[in-house]
Amino acid sequence: FSFEDDGGRVGFDVDMMREFARRWLDDAGAVTFLPVTSDRRIPSLEEGKADLIAAAVTKTPARQEMIDFSLTYFKDGQRLLVAEDSDIAGPCDLAGKKVAAVQGTTSLDNIKAEAATCGFDIEADLVLFDLHDKAVEALLNGEVEAFTSDGIALERFAEGRPLKVVGNHFSEEPYGFGVAKGDGRLRQLVNLTMAEMAKDGTYAAIYRKWFGDELGPYPLEGQPGAGVAGDSQLASLAVTDVAAIFEPAPANAAPSDYVVQPGDTLSRIAGKLWGDVGPNAWWRIYEANKAALGDDPNRI
Repeated sequence: FSFEDDGGRVGFDVDMMREFARRWLDDAGAVTFLPVTSDRRIPSLEEGKADLIAAAVTKTPARQEMIDFSLTYFKDGQRLLVAEDSDIAGPCDLAGKKVAAVQGTTSLDNIKAEAATCGFDIEADLVLFDLHDKAVEALLNGEVEAFTSDGIALERFAEGRPLKVVGNHFSEEPYGFGVAKGDGRLRQLVNLTMAEMAKDGTYAAIYRKWFGDELGPYPLEGQPGAGVAGDSQLASLAVTDVAAIFEPAPANAAPSDYVVQPGDTLSRIAGKLWGDVGPNAWWRIYEANKAALGDDPNRI
């Protein structure tokens, strides 16, 4: 979503912000990126150091008390990253083991709750880091036996390393862009712009650039915001005649027939078709096949 590469900041969220700048300011470069640690995302907005948060921020009731969120543009779920020869298969195997997590993230509360359902208290064994990279390094060095975070991020960290992602998703992580509490006009502009990007194929193009065919674009559910439809100023900002920086791509329409691939899980299938890899993503598959399955969702 956002990382350093050859001295520049790149990623899915970064490209979304560049596209916002192209539309709002007629210049994709007219955006200043302020890299912060996870626990500084919301404070940076509240202190006026940033105008928008674009940092894979999960929408939670507690956070919605502090800031306002855009429409959900991505949904993930929490999993575990372990050494490739590890016997850990899921959260219930973590009792007595050191587990890395990033401070200021939803991962902390989620792993505590999941451990409690498994019958043990994990808090004393949690090792906190300010950056994901440091947590991965600790795992590679054997300082911890697992690192817990959102699944997509963990899959990227596992690439090219003696690591693997294990277990089912055990949390719902809907991402939204954050704006200052009460800044309804900016929130409406963000939502309207994303809706226009989905309509003209830019949203799908950015998804395809960063996730290939692994994920379909997450459906922007809900309305851009009350009063937006008749607001000509906001409507004009959401589009531009400035040359596009992304070749528009058609959104993947969910096919009526899908051939299950080796390694597929229900969440992987839902991710490919609907951009939703949360633990309840299987419900989308059930709804799409309800005519054949009948009224019992357990048949999925």
